[in-house]
Amino acid sequence: MAEANTTKASPSSAQRQPYNSGEALGPQILKVMMRTHPSEGGAIEVVGDGSSGFMTRESDYFNGKLKYEVVHDVGAKCQVHWVRDPVVAAKDLGAVLGNSSIAVGSVPVKISGFRVMLPGPNYDVAYGIAESLAEQSMAWTWGIRGKDRRYSIIMSGSGEVSVNPQNRFEVSGTMSGYCRPGEEIVKQGREGNVLIGLESGGVHCSAIAYLLDAFEKRNFAMDRLFDKEVTLGEELAKPTRSYLMPIKRLMGHISWKVGSVNGVIKGMAHVHARDWRSGESGLLNLVDLVGAQNNLEVFVKRSHSLAPQEIFRFVHTELGVSAKDMIMFNNGIGYVMCIEKPYADLVIGHLRGSGIKADVIGEIRRGKKRLVMESPYDQNSYVYYKTG
Repeated sequence: MAEANTTKASPSSAQRQPYNSGEALGPQILKVMMRTHPSEGGAIEVVGDGSSGFMTRESDYFNGKLKYEVVHDVGAKCQVHWVRDPVVAAKDLGAVLGNSSIAVGSVPVKISGFRVMLPGPNYDVAYGIAESLAEQSMAWTWGIRGKDRRYSIIMSGSGEVSVNPQNRFEVSGTMSGYCRPGEEIVKQGREGNVLIGLESGGVHCSAIAYLLDAFEKRNFAMDRLFDKEVTLGEELAKPTRSYLMPIKRLMGHISWKVGSVNGVIKGMAHVHARDWRSGESGLLNLVDLVGAQNNLEVFVKRSHSLAPQEIFRFVHTELGVSAKDMIMFNNGIGYVMCIEKPYADLVIGHLRGSGIKADVIGEIRRGKKRLVMESPYDQNSYVYYKTG
């Protein structure tokens, strides 16, 4: 199969067409925004220009492999970014897509369904977001030993850029990936497995709506200082940390040192925040790491190095969220890996070598299917059952 040449479409002012109020941006504009990063010999071929993006064809590279797609949006955090720097929303989108994809061992190969809804016809924002995603995809390369080859993620497929009639800013997209049968990572934690936490970068996207509403009710301005020289707006605008590349490198290291990746990693979870009342809050989702087993519980201890960042302590004290209800936030733990205990040092050492602060935060032990957590905010332990 012939290799495609990398196409770089840097948007110049001459390429930015006049905007027709009330209509979606034309297909040609979307194609200008989309930059392709063709594979070096295998996963995806660019075969021409489609009506709203670059047409691609999957090669026989995927024969016999499992495909996985994940769809995400940035949610209420877009409103924070719109005020400060809208282009940063692309970093959040890239992070949540990549973090969810790698959680099942899926190697990303394509971003499609790229969608930007703008409060107004701001071309600089739309182009900036597409360019940021393109730069991220250039960094998401993956070298696999054996028959697989190195490639970059392609940005392709259908998409939409338009003005939101509700005057809101929204960004979303779809990431597609693959893994070989038998190499997928299924949540199947066993008694004695340890939980390794990866430090978060702060509040995750899905907790922002709750905080914006709570701050508004208490008249907390976004320029209010909460930690010396940091404002609430600056803190909430920090992009979600991406764990895609460190975990991909870790998987390659395990494959080389041990052989079987899913013989070491028994499940992974990106700690999304949700309203705890829904039964689907951030850390409570760790219960899923035991799969369908009802005789195991997840235990998270207090004595580890991933302490809650100052923003979470501010929420606890200033918003009056109880120690028990702080479960709705990630509390400094952005990602969790369930690991066979003999390999804990190998995993932690490799993650730290990639610049990720990681530590053992707990274990899987015999009990009811629930989460038992020693609170970092008081001296109590709290028990949670997932109902959703």
